[in-house]
Amino acid sequence: MKPLRFFSWVVGAVAGLGALYIAAFIFALRQPVWPYHWLRDVYLVKDQLAARSQGPRCLILGGSSAWFGLQSGPIERALGQQVINLGTHAEVPLKVQLWQAERYLRAGDTLILAEELGQYGPRDHTYTTYAATEVALMAPGFWRQASWRDKLDLLRSVPPARVATGLMSWLNRGSAAYRERMALPSTATLMENLQAKWAGAYAKKMPPHYSYLELDDHGDMMRMRETAAHGHEDYGLSKAPEEAPEVWRQLSAFSGLMRARGVRCLFIWPPFERHGGVHLDSAPAKANFDFLRAHLAAAGWRVVGEPEDGALGSQYFYDTAFHLTTEGARLHTVHVVERLRAAGLARP
Repeated sequence: MKPLRFFSWVVGAVAGLGALYIAAFIFALRQPVWPYHWLRDVYLVKDQLAARSQGPRCLILGGSSAWFGLQSGPIERALGQQVINLGTHAEVPLKVQLWQAERYLRAGDTLILAEELGQYGPRDHTYTTYAATEVALMAPGFWRQASWRDKLDLLRSVPPARVATGLMSWLNRGSAAYRERMALPSTATLMENLQAKWAGAYAKKMPPHYSYLELDDHGDMMRMRETAAHGHEDYGLSKAPEEAPEVWRQLSAFSGLMRARGVRCLFIWPPFERHGGVHLDSAPAKANFDFLRAHLAAAGWRVVGEPEDGALGSQYFYDTAFHLTTEGARLHTVHVVERLRAAGLARP
């Protein structure tokens, strides 16, 4: 075989295998793999609540600290706007959350940014394997409009083992275990089940993990019992703040778009667990807070309140250092509403 012909054959074979892998990757990533798929249901229900909301509306963005940590009812009464809590998981990239909210916000609406502090710092990868899998399942529209850079980041974030697992999931789709644990209900079915749950007519067994069936009509979490065992967290406050230019470009561009649309963009502080390792008045913590205030202001976001607003004792945290109990969420919300009123942003 002539060298040129052999080289062409090798290039063609590599290109063919690459195309085959990408096709398998795209297909496999849309298959549910335990336990990744549960957040997909939560996201779709919250998205439906936002789609059905009547303006003027207030959307809350954040990870699970917003999902577990706020009670939308008091905020709704204070603002005079229908409040939908879109908080899901801290690993869902900020750009995905902003994309979701942008589709529903109109003139006169409010967006409250209630993210964990880690969202504002640099990340090794835009998408973790968990985030890439979740977003592919719950927001395929985001991927369709994503840049080639985002698509490449997604490809790099998912190991071949996850692709193989997704293909095996599809091959087992006819099994009883798949139907019971991993079949993906339609959005219509999710909403029907949730409305039945609200009416006390849902007869099926509740899943043991977090579920869309535990959401109220604002998208808040309803099951937050007594304090459970959980590890402590320093929330990144023990080290100096780090620059993350891409984050601030996203937030600045988004606030500019919202300003032109007549939407106000607010930032509130997330919950912090008070324990021996967290000192909100330490020099590194104050440096982080000052850093955030300055960057948020420069990006066009109004900072409401102080970090201490979310500082609560360990007894008010549920199963992680980011999830509040029902009483913890009530106390945190009281502080948020007080700050909104003090800033002239809510009814007296």
